[in-house]
Amino acid sequence: MNITEYVKKFSETPLTHLNIRQADILVLTVLSYIDFSMVSSGFEKCIKLSDAINQLFAFGIHEKYRNVEFLRNLRNSKRFSDLYLCGYRNEFDSLSNATQFSVVTIRITEFLWFISYSGTDGTVVGWKEDFQFSYLPQTPAQEKALQYLQTASEKLKGNFIISGHSKGGNLAAYASILVERTVQERINAVYCNDAPGFNPHINIFEQDGYQRIATKFSCIVPQDSIIGQLLQTFPQYDCWNVIYSNSPDMILQHDIFSWEIDEEGNPCWLSKMNSSTRTVMKEINHAILSLSIRERKELTNFIFDCLEEKNIRHLKAIKYYLPLKYLMRFK
Repeated sequence: MNITEYVKKFSETPLTHLNIRQADILVLTVLSYIDFSMVSSGFEKCIKLSDAINQLFAFGIHEKYRNVEFLRNLRNSKRFSDLYLCGYRNEFDSLSNATQFSVVTIRITEFLWFISYSGTDGTVVGWKEDFQFSYLPQTPAQEKALQYLQTASEKLKGNFIISGHSKGGNLAAYASILVERTVQERINAVYCNDAPGFNPHINIFEQDGYQRIATKFSCIVPQDSIIGQLLQTFPQYDCWNVIYSNSPDMILQHDIFSWEIDEEGNPCWLSKMNSSTRTVMKEINHAILSLSIRERKELTNFIFDCLEEKNIRHLKAIKYYLPLKYLMRFK
């Protein structure tokens, strides 16, 4: 079963700090992809998750989500419906500034908070920022993620679980590594779900902050992970967990909704990733990292200038690939 079915099957037991599972981590991580801007903003006031979803349905906002059943199951689940949301943010900037940032905080108990950073939403702006991981020392979203965690720690009492999917997993890691030590001491765990890595030139894993909380990281990837193996990933492979995706398509395996949960409510773990995919990703990373910082920036700008020239704002508008004549310009 996937997380939608998991929410329905395990709906009778309220979620607490004592019974939280890794399947619950995946469920809560997905919440940052939902637009709660009409019902949540600051940390001063929380709203019950079931009430927030009811308002999405009342205003018809739910219709733009492909996983409407997931929202219904959450609303009807004793395990999740009585959780509270706060601190929702969704920021979007132009292609020239390339900023797409979304995050939400969930109150599990009075003294345990779950911060979920969203991944890329399919907009060209969001994907350009993903490419910037390869050459910028800090992307706009990474800066915002760090500021958000710092602010949350000042506004909220208790400890935190930090999580994110795709780009959101990178943001979760970045913020947790670079936040103040006193805040790190309040972090119980950090989950990076099929998240891209970092530009090796920023030496993120040599930071004192990483050394202090390295044991708190968990990286969840599907068997043919592509995004989760990009750039410099976590050096300690014992923090990696491979989950079975029911999709035969390597790209679609990135979708959390394709990740399998067993009948006991535990992720369907595999012993390792597919070796052929790991070999391919090593070659891709080698090709990327063999470029200079300047060349990576030029390549990124070239690709997205082509998309802007064609007035393409969302990946759905891209038909298979960029025209060859555009790619041939970059030499």
